[in-house]
Amino acid sequence: MASSDGFRMAAIDPGVTTGWALLEDDRVVSSGQVLAESVRVDWRRAELEAVRSIVGIVGRVDGWACEDFILRGRSASRDALSPVRVAAMLFAMVGTGVPWWWVSPSDAKSVVTDERLRAWDAWVVGKHARDAVRVGLVAHRRRQS
Repeated sequence: MASSDGFRMAAIDPGVTTGWALLEDDRVVSSGQVLAESVRVDWRRAELEAVRSIVGIVGRVDGWACEDFILRGRSASRDALSPVRVAAMLFAMVGTGVPWWWVSPSDAKSVVTDERLRAWDAWVVGKHARDAVRVGLVAHRRRQS
């Protein structure tokens, strides 16, 4: 994967632990994970602070990529809908002034395998951060096509 128009994209894997990645073209600039601390005590504030933290870390970008979410099964856990809340907060916070790509988890993991991450020098520490990188790389490919 090689292209270079300087497009800066932030990608997230939303959830109780939200992975994030900042990509310039198809190169990972930085990545990490933010745990919504004290989720059991004040989960609304914790998730909002996690989103604010990510927006502050990545700064201004040309586009966003987010792992899409479909609730499977029945769960009474508040954590089950965390990805929906985090993605909605992020979308509301950064607005619609930049393009968005929504990537299914199955597309991200089947297109950007662990082997490809290593081959492309895009392997990062942290499962959720890696998933955010996958989402960003799939969105980058979609943007290029």
